[in-house]
Amino acid sequence: MTDSEEIMTGSGPRIALITGANKGLGAETARRLGKLGLTVIVGARNPQRGQAASKELRASGADVRITRSGSGCPAV
Repeated sequence: MTDSEEIMTGSGPRIALITGANKGLGAETARRLGKLGLTVIVGARNPQRGQAASKELRASGADVRITRSGSGCPAV
């Protein structure tokens, strides 16, 4: 079993933080992981774009959270 197969079939919570999830490859990755049943945390520098991406993902049935990411953001 590969590491990625183990992650996808493990018994723990399945959560993915996707930075740049509001466009391009990040958005596609978030969409696909959401369809696989993972909770997706959308990381976006622009709050409006992050909210729009979250809304789109939720409409497709994904469990989504949002956080602001990028330089200048306080560390959590």
